[in-house]
Amino acid sequence: MQKHKFNKVKPFLVVREDGLHFYKVGQEFYLSHSSLKQIEGWSDARIASYFPQACLLAPNPHHERGAPMRLYSFDKIKQETFS
Repeated sequence: MQKHKFNKVKPFLVVREDGLHFYKVGQEFYLSHSSLKQIEGWSDARIASYFPQACLLAPNPHHERGAPMRLYSFDKIKQETFS
């Protein structure tokens, strides 16, 4: 079983006009689990089947000891959504 990549650097939040929260880490963009579910057709079941694990884990921005944010690569989401 592959371990999650844990990013200790806080991701940079980018909010689009439609309300989706993107997180930029390095040169890549990610969506959080809750933001991904806002896109039509993405449910907990579909996320679990396409992404058995999150692409990246990041520190919880709201609670220091809370569960880490599960982030999913926007490039991979685009491939699955528009293919």
